[in-house]
Amino acid sequence: MTSISIDQLLGQQVDRVLVDRDLLHEIRGAMGVPSIGQQREHLGRFDLGDNSFRCDLSIHLSGDTAVLEIEKAETEVAVERGGVQQIRGMLSGLRSGLGVENLMRSGVEMVRQVTGFDRVMAYQFLPSFDGEVVAEAACPGMTPYLGLRYPASDIPRQVRDLMLRMPYRMIADVRDPHTKLLGREERPLDLTLCHGRGVSPIHVEYLQNMGVTATVNLSLIVRGQLWGLFSLHHDRPRKLNMELRGVCELFAQLFSVQLQQEIEKEILSHRRRADSTRETLRRVDQPIEVVFERLWKDLANIVDADGIVIRRGDAVHPFGDTACDEFVRSLSDLSSDDVYAIDTFNSTILTQGDGQSQSAGVLLVQIGSGSDAKHESQIMFFRNEIVHDVRWGGEPEKRIDFGPNGPRLHPRASFDEYIQTVKGKCRPWTRANVSAAMELRGIIQEVLLRDTDAVRQDRDRQAKHQDLLIAELNHRVKNILALVRSIARQTKDSSASLENYAEAFEKRIAALATAHDLIGGSGLQWARLREMVQTELEPHRGRDHSVSVSGPAIGLRGDIAPIMALVLHELATNSVKHGALSHPAGALDVSWKHDAGGVSMVWRESNSPVRPAAKRRGFGMALVERAIPYECNGESELTFHGDGIEVQMWLPSESTLLLNDSPKSHVQKVDIESVGVRPLILDQVLVVEDNMVLAMELERLVTSMGCQKVQSVPDASRGEQAMAKSHLTLAILDINLRTGTSFELAKSLIRQDIPVILASGYDSSFQVPPELGHLPRMTKPINHGDLAKIIESLQNK
Repeated sequence: MTSISIDQLLGQQVDRVLVDRDLLHEIRGAMGVPSIGQQREHLGRFDLGDNSFRCDLSIHLSGDTAVLEIEKAETEVAVERGGVQQIRGMLSGLRSGLGVENLMRSGVEMVRQVTGFDRVMAYQFLPSFDGEVVAEAACPGMTPYLGLRYPASDIPRQVRDLMLRMPYRMIADVRDPHTKLLGREERPLDLTLCHGRGVSPIHVEYLQNMGVTATVNLSLIVRGQLWGLFSLHHDRPRKLNMELRGVCELFAQLFSVQLQQEIEKEILSHRRRADSTRETLRRVDQPIEVVFERLWKDLANIVDADGIVIRRGDAVHPFGDTACDEFVRSLSDLSSDDVYAIDTFNSTILTQGDGQSQSAGVLLVQIGSGSDAKHESQIMFFRNEIVHDVRWGGEPEKRIDFGPNGPRLHPRASFDEYIQTVKGKCRPWTRANVSAAMELRGIIQEVLLRDTDAVRQDRDRQAKHQDLLIAELNHRVKNILALVRSIARQTKDSSASLENYAEAFEKRIAALATAHDLIGGSGLQWARLREMVQTELEPHRGRDHSVSVSGPAIGLRGDIAPIMALVLHELATNSVKHGALSHPAGALDVSWKHDAGGVSMVWRESNSPVRPAAKRRGFGMALVERAIPYECNGESELTFHGDGIEVQMWLPSESTLLLNDSPKSHVQKVDIESVGVRPLILDQVLVVEDNMVLAMELERLVTSMGCQKVQSVPDASRGEQAMAKSHLTLAILDINLRTGTSFELAKSLIRQDIPVILASGYDSSFQVPPELGHLPRMTKPINHGDLAKIIESLQNK
């Protein structure tokens, strides 16, 4: 590249060797980047040397030494489009939102499509640091590696640490000879971030044994931890140019973000159901044995167990698959730790008797009982033995030879599938299992203390109910008026003609009336789900199509019954117009069951006319998808399959128990076109309202007054989060929310000098804290003109 000898080159100033001014400018700029010590900065492509070699240059900082890496520019694999467009295309090809497995499959397909490598594998690290191939895209005819497991020693801890620091690692040709590092100083130079650093001879031998000539590793980092990697293999030399390396590295970073979202989505779904079961356990006022007889499956699911034992003194109460009583008692003294986990009984000094089942492991949780002995009671979660085959990519044991320089580890020579049969063990207990068991510990202790004291008091709920009954009835009447007017506006916006509007509005009001009839017949507390479904579907029975309704007797809490009735009405209406009930051979199956402490419900249509999914969601479908998660903290998912739609819904325990919980508040929707008020200048408005339909209406109402951005949340805690993240200019708070009042949130907003308007279905006699008495307050239904005047007066202060 240059006629200067190595000896002459060492010790020279950079600007005497590299005379390109543009390059020197890029170097100076890169050295000012704060992250220069943690990642490489690509300087670009330049012509260097006497013969104008085209080279790619990058730079990073190693300690106090700047490391400039110069590579001959490659043209073999180029980015056909710009880097940003290339990454956009890769991201658009990902199947996100459908779980980790689908995301990984689409990820390896995108990487192989862009890089052209023979094989791309997604490799996940297990808790033991063994690795498993969870997705693969390869050339036809290649031996699949999907599902194979590799021992932790294949990628030891030191290498995993390097992968965190250097998320992109490339070996263009394992046969490339090593080059001696020359320098005028003897201190070692850290080459971790260098693309051209040498490869361990053991790793070269490992790759050659696999038949791999070129490889690239892209680290997948989730919450600062190495979750796994994309591993690319090629049987011929292959070197990606600098631009394509940058595309791959950035794609891996963005992919890691989506992977984290999918993982957290799965954790959140499990957490919601676990929280529902824990809340049910806390509120059931029955002996512990009766409670566990009813809920043990849901409690076992929280820690992924096959059986549960409650031990109180010498009494043993087993549920599900557990060990024999004698063995359970012997386990009680095995450890004094609050939590003790065993994944194989072969590791203990205990021996199970003939009466034991197929249990192989236990998670033992000590539970104190007041002033009695600390470990008087225990809960034990049992897991059954799992005899399973582990598919290893070659025998995991490695050969060690001893020579003049000491022991030398040899990589495996064969990667043929090696099957190891594991017996006498259960699935390992994870940190998440232990954490979930500890959360249950406190709740179970409450139940045990309640049993020990033998106190079955009414907790004065009846007296409080009598005091609030009249106010509660008045509140519900005003709220339902507000809901009716909101439905009128939403129906108008989604109707094509006056006739369609009148018909849709009348039917939606009839659905509300049905819900309130069911509630009124049950003491204003709950509505029977079966009657609600049958009433909505009754007009469509007796025709050619098949309608099936099944499920246990379930009561819906009175304050969520109206919105649930609307959801069922919209589903039935859509089915009559476009789905199974519009076709003589159509079939509809509606079923529900107890699930995870709550109720899961499925609306399944089949033999429907084949129609593509609508690109635009109207009010009805928006209600079906958003109402249950928004108002009930539940789940709702609508999918289109080959011959109809399927809606899966889940309601948590607090929505299905016969309890006098705090009712919902509603916001009024009015005809703003008839009110002559000038547009108001607003920036960001926060609406705290736990009724999704009414929140949507209030969003439209405030937006029509000139607001730039309106954010609605259903509870005070999320209101606090919105306040911390946004620059609010106004907040409209419903006083009575499902989880309590909004008074504390109002105080926080006042401390931040944010104007607040209070709204409530109660009349003006309802008491508010003295420090909030000066706030403007509106009684539902809200009048648009009055609201506009209040907002305007707050702005003019």
